[in-house]
Amino acid sequence: MTQQAIKLLNYAKKIMRPKPKLTGSEFADKYYYLSEESSSAVGKWYTHPWQEEILNAMTDQETHFVFFKKPTRVGFTKLITIATAFFIYMRPSVQLHYQPDNDEAWGFATDELETMIRDNKEIRELISTPTLTPLEKTKKKKETTLKKNYPGGYVECLGAESDKGFNRRTSRITFADELDAWKMASKAAGNKVMAMFRRGSDFWDRKHILGGKPTKASYDPTADDALEMDGVSQVDYWYQQGTQEHRYFPCPECDHFQTFEFEGLSWDKEKDDEGKVTKHLTDTAHFVCEECDTKIFHSSLRSMDLKGKWIAHSPTPKKKKARSFYIWAMLSYSPNVTWTDIADEFLDARKDKERLKNFYNEVLARPWDELIEYLNTKDMINRKENYEAEVPKGVLVLTSGADVQKNRIEVEVVGWGADFESWSICYKIFHGDTTQPEVWKQYRDLVLAKRWYNQDNLPVAIHTSCVDASYNPETVAAFTQPLFASNVFSIMGNSAIAGRIVPNVTRKTGKKGKPKYDYYSVGVNASKNEIAWHMASKGGAGYMHYPNDEMYNVEFYNQLGAEVKNKAGRWEAIRKRNEPFDARNYCFIALKLSGTDLALQAQRGECLMVENIPIKQKEFKKRNYLDDF
Repeated sequence: MTQQAIKLLNYAKKIMRPKPKLTGSEFADKYYYLSEESSSAVGKWYTHPWQEEILNAMTDQETHFVFFKKPTRVGFTKLITIATAFFIYMRPSVQLHYQPDNDEAWGFATDELETMIRDNKEIRELISTPTLTPLEKTKKKKETTLKKNYPGGYVECLGAESDKGFNRRTSRITFADELDAWKMASKAAGNKVMAMFRRGSDFWDRKHILGGKPTKASYDPTADDALEMDGVSQVDYWYQQGTQEHRYFPCPECDHFQTFEFEGLSWDKEKDDEGKVTKHLTDTAHFVCEECDTKIFHSSLRSMDLKGKWIAHSPTPKKKKARSFYIWAMLSYSPNVTWTDIADEFLDARKDKERLKNFYNEVLARPWDELIEYLNTKDMINRKENYEAEVPKGVLVLTSGADVQKNRIEVEVVGWGADFESWSICYKIFHGDTTQPEVWKQYRDLVLAKRWYNQDNLPVAIHTSCVDASYNPETVAAFTQPLFASNVFSIMGNSAIAGRIVPNVTRKTGKKGKPKYDYYSVGVNASKNEIAWHMASKGGAGYMHYPNDEMYNVEFYNQLGAEVKNKAGRWEAIRKRNEPFDARNYCFIALKLSGTDLALQAQRGECLMVENIPIKQKEFKKRNYLDDF
């Protein structure tokens, strides 16, 4: 038997040998090796806990679409390369890799695929190497680099800039990297992502894997056709079509699971006598447990990740059989991307718009929205004044707004005057488990039983109260529905950018075994536009007064200005805590729900809900022993 025949026989044995049944992460841990040219850690691959579910989703047969919103420096390219190796060795099929342009496709082929094939024996033995003369090797080097053949299929790297890459190709597996760098519109194929999906429509177990860092404006779900909108992040759009899964970690102390957002990253600061920050101690960067207030440091990341889990924020995705994952730099195991490094990078980047944009895109994996309106509340602390009465002269009606969290209810009571001039009467925080009645009793006593006195020493009651039901709608509804006649309403914000602040009542079906509940679906974004106008007022119409009370401290005003308005016209939080802004917003919505005509009421010069005549109880005379019952 000739040497060539022996080689061919061994090749046939390799192809026909039964493959073990492995998931994507199991395959990687058993077979995959990292290359020195494209990885800082050379040698045997080890799947980190947070990567396991992602690799399995990329290689299973149940999920057809996998979408990623990710930063740089978390190893996403390696996950793509591993999935490519899996579909060469485990389930051979045609694979198409789309990069933003031809140069990027060439770079991926040479830096990732070539080195992966060279350093992974199981894959190298399957890739066919054509017999070419030296001249043919020179002429066809680019062709053989961009396209690798193996039994059952081939893998080809293509640039998305040309329409040719989407013509006359059928593929069960497609990868698309850095979508926001693509030129999406195509005269021949239409939207290129949809054209890519059509390439695999004939396969029952097709797989489309898309990802990248979002570098354009965030996708607005209320937009009519986001696919064709210039400047909209395709990464963010496709992420929102999937399950929108975030990584949740258990607290090292109490095992409470929570996800970490950048707004929750804090560190100690040195301050001078005036309270100004003189030094940021980023070595103390940490998150805080929502349940037990324990500080959680980067040193606990790996141990927490062992017990971590992915939780879908949209369990029923808009696109069937689609999963999407949000990853940001805090998940990185790299010694050069610690939480301290993230804090330092933010402090450096915040001084420059372009650097801050890159920080959002490449570290936080968030779209960059041009901010067109800020809430400047730093100087509002100087507005604190001593009221002549609990309810100052000029107040025509009292309303309250409550923001409900897991462990507290934050409430503001506001007095409204002519032309929407307002006076904050009080701000209260009731601490306690909001699924239990104790904290709700405190809130009920405030909005129903409490009275404030005006300049004539007459008691004034709250006219209308709104309670945000976004956190726990069933519990809020159970409290507010019996108090409907007392003008205590549950509300939930809708997603509309513009429109009516107070639409119709909406009835929603509760969870299994729980009754239906009613709430007002309110236009919180439109209402926040009004509040922003009030904050900007320097006096008279819309001006916001505040009492000289310790509750109205620096942190209160920071949270009052915790949102900004982006270019799309939507308000979004830039701080983790924004309850004072929300509570004031709900007070204004309560004013709208009350139906009070402030102009007419000002002409009358009357304050609503003033109790002019105290109610005297009639003396009750017992007639016989039955009255005791």
